[in-house]
Amino acid sequence: MSFPGRFLACALVLALVLGGCRTIESVDPRKKAAEQHAQQLQKLQLEVMRFADEYAGRTREAVNQFQKGLDDPDERLLAQNWKVQQASSAYTIASGPNPISNALDMARPKCAGSSITCLCCSYW
Repeated sequence: MSFPGRFLACALVLALVLGGCRTIESVDPRKKAAEQHAQQLQKLQLEVMRFADEYAGRTREAVNQFQKGLDDPDERLLAQNWKVQQASSAYTIASGPNPISNALDMARPKCAGSSITCLCCSYW
């Protein structure tokens, strides 16, 4: 067999072997399960971040309405500080490294140990 023929045969064998490895990798159930798990975690992270945005927005609107009825500057400042604390806590929780922990932390109230507090808990 001449050199070009050997080279072509080796290239063909190499292509078949590499193509076979890639085929095996693509049908490996562990790899598919890992990719699916990663996609689920990413989706959960996005949902937690979306919830934090909505929570901060709704809290801001409610506190703004509450502040309009306050005459005492100290009370307005207390409400403003609480509003900033709530948004900061929500964003800190949502941006954590573990989406599952982030979702659990976002769901439990301050009385159970979360950074998110209710107004009555922070006042008393």
